[in-house]
Amino acid sequence: AEAKNATLVHNDINVANLVNVEGKAIKYNDFNVAVTLRWNKTRPCGFPIRFQNKLWKSPEEIQNKTYASEKTDIYALGNVLFQVLTRHQPWTWLEPDGQLSPDDVAQRKLAGGFPHFPPKVTQSPELAVAGLYRGTLACLMPDPEKRPSAYQLADGFRQIIEWIDDNKQVAVSELGEFFVV
Repeated sequence: AEAKNATLVHNDINVANLVNVEGKAIKYNDFNVAVTLRWNKTRPCGFPIRFQNKLWKSPEEIQNKTYASEKTDIYALGNVLFQVLTRHQPWTWLEPDGQLSPDDVAQRKLAGGFPHFPPKVTQSPELAVAGLYRGTLACLMPDPEKRPSAYQLADGFRQIIEWIDDNKQVAVSELGEFFVV
């Protein structure tokens, strides 16, 4: 049977914790703050989130309303995917109002905002870019309940990769709300 439920929260997903293994695979390291999730979903998993940088925190972390969860890791993964797409950290580049302070970023996140994506990403006709963009947006949803699970995200990316490998003609517009929960 396939595991569809998170059993571990990494709690420090960021670009600095990625390792390129022999040029073939990207893996996470630095599991020293990882938390094993309990199967009892009525209790928190042990300690509150402790990211200090508001650029990386999810909205619920900024509000200090949550304990470590799969959904906070998914938000952090959205930050990493943003960097893959743009080669810049979210909230630090191309923002319409210029450079934002950490407090400005926090306020925008709490108001339901997203970091600014360049038009070459938002308007790309390429299925790979469009799929990664939509997956990134899904990860960065302000409401954690609207973020996909790790399984849903991986399954969506798997489907897009299959379409690309099979040379299937899929219009970018068909992706629509592909990763929306």
